Amino acid sequence: MSIKKYIVAYTSLIIAMICWSMTFIWYKQAYPHLTPLTLVTLRLFVAAFLLFIVAISFKLLNPVQLNDIPKFLILSFLEPFIYFLGESYGMKYVSSTLASLIIATIPLFTPFVAWYMLREKLKPGNYFGIIISILGVYLLIQTDRSDYSSLPLGILLMMVAVFSAIGFTVYAKKLTEKYNSFTIVVYQNILGFIFFLPVFLVFEDCESVFINFNVNLLIPVIKLAVFGSLLAFILFINTIKIIGVSRANVFINLIPVFTAVFSYYLLNEQFNIKRITGVFIVITGLFLSQVGTVIKVIKRNRRNKIQNVN
Repeated sequence: MSIKKYIVAYTSLIIAMICWSMTFIWYKQAYPHLTPLTLVTLRLFVAAFLLFIVAISFKLLNPVQLNDIPKFLILSFLEPFIYFLGESYGMKYVSSTLASLIIATIPLFTPFVAWYMLREKLKPGNYFGIIISILGVYLLIQTDRSDYSSLPLGILLMMVAVFSAIGFTVYAKKLTEKYNSFTIVVYQNILGFIFFLPVFLVFEDCESVFINFNVNLLIPVIKLAVFGSLLAFILFINTIKIIGVSRANVFINLIPVFTAVFSYYLLNEQFNIKRITGVFIVITGLFLSQVGTVIKVIKRNRRNKIQNVN
């Protein structure tokens, strides 16, 4: 595989992490007006509608085989259904920074699940980089000591989101062997909306939602749909096909970095020397977790060039 493909993959991952980090900001902007369940349902409706229009217009969907339907159902049940329930309600009880910290534990657990289910193997350098990166995330949020008094329910819900996200990446990796990332994201959002719709109709006061809804509320909903549900997932799923589940999930540690920066500018949260140090450590850990793979690709490409010349 060429080094250019890896550059595209890593760039795609960074863009995806920026999009996902911004979702924590958009959640906070929308919560004064919408409940988590309403927000997620509207987000998925907008995403599914836009994806369906694009899919029909440009004929981007791969035909789904009958025996793969259960995989798509499990994929969508894990994320967005379980993940969004955990994340959306968890965000009500913890700050945006603490929430992003908990989500950043995904790379800590992913290698074990990926090894068990996909037989993905990591070298000691990869694990070392993951640990360093997580330590950086911990340092990054040390200024938010008040967050640790957050309700245990919020932390528990965020951990539910963590493990559903890990399961999602495993099934997404399996599906990338047959389907393009656009097809996976289309069915993920449509099935996710179907999962959420009956829950929304049962537990939400639909009449008051529509009466109190205004055009200004569409802005964070559209942002969550377009950037959080469409662009980020397409880029992420396309990337795990190239570098694998464990290496891709390490980049989730960038979410607290971007969230802290955006929260400083948009939500007036603190940003000091300790956080700057944490950002540096996170990036160092990411570099250490990936550098072995990149060097291996460069050496292989050089060796292939020498063989072609000879």
